[in-house]
Amino acid sequence: MLEEKKIVLNADEKEVVERRSKDLFFAVKKLNDWVQSDSLTEEMRETLPTLVNRHLDDIKACVGFTGEEPDHLKQMTKSLNKAREEQIAELEKIVESKNSILTVKQQLKEITDKINNWWDVKGFNYIKDITFLENGIIVVNFGFMLNSLSLRFSDTPNSDKKAAEEKFQRFIDNGYIFAKSESSCDRDLIDCKVNRNLLSALIKSSFPSAKITKWENHIYLNKGPDQDSFYLRSFKVYIYNYEDIVNL
Repeated sequence: MLEEKKIVLNADEKEVVERRSKDLFFAVKKLNDWVQSDSLTEEMRETLPTLVNRHLDDIKACVGFTGEEPDHLKQMTKSLNKAREEQIAELEKIVESKNSILTVKQQLKEITDKINNWWDVKGFNYIKDITFLENGIIVVNFGFMLNSLSLRFSDTPNSDKKAAEEKFQRFIDNGYIFAKSESSCDRDLIDCKVNRNLLSALIKSSFPSAKITKWENHIYLNKGPDQDSFYLRSFKVYIYNYEDIVNL
């Protein structure tokens, strides 16, 4: 390790440094004494620090102080700054990642809610599940909840029954075909070409990019020989364009 260069002052410079050091020490000590005894006045609050800086400037001038940082301190400062920047960058990535996850969760929930609300408004009231594929395709299993079993638990059964009947009549007016039933609460869509075409048109009108890939039905039990054998349970739809959801 190389020995650092020594600074040699002449007699006058040493004298100035000694005097200014004593003056500096006196000013700092006096400032501390007055602070500790609660005797510092507003005037001396401004005066003493000014004297300290003045004495220190004289000492700096005598010893040839330049204010330049030594090379080893420069390197240390550079390394510390780099490490700090790397830590900040890492933290920003973590925060950005968490925010991205939260944003994605929020977007998925908004999409799910929007599709569910749209199906409820159409009067069918039930979606089995919604799946988001890696390639951005949204798969929706649309189901049906047309029965009005909740009427028996309603506080306003007459009003609710009337509203259910009106909704059922709107379906019929729109061309949907239901299974015959003795119960006004039993509403099952027949699995037939008419109903499939109506549902296909409904989906296509709201989701232009959509494609129905599967229909599920269920066989009737004890319904009588004059009725159709199957009713619709659900159908699977692939939605290829996210804009279809946005435009609902």
